[in-house]
Amino acid sequence: MHKVNTTKMAELTWSSPKGKFSGAGKEISEALGRKPESTDLNERHPFDVESCVFPPGRLPIRYHSHSAQWEFYHVISGSGVVRT
Repeated sequence: MHKVNTTKMAELTWSSPKGKFSGAGKEISEALGRKPESTDLNERHPFDVESCVFPPGRLPIRYHSHSAQWEFYHVISGSGVVRT
């Protein structure tokens, strides 16, 4: 079993030009060895794990959909609204 210490991982930040969409995250799946660009199923994971922080009043990403992917949100602090 692979393990990573998320407190030692680099945090990536993003923001749209006008600042409506912003956040920060840690790409846990990649730290565990997932190769995002690979087409080899042995180098990919059945799902991705990312730890994210979204500032109050900001959206992490625009409304979108996936044809073959789900998203799971576990709110640790604060509250949020999910549109489905």
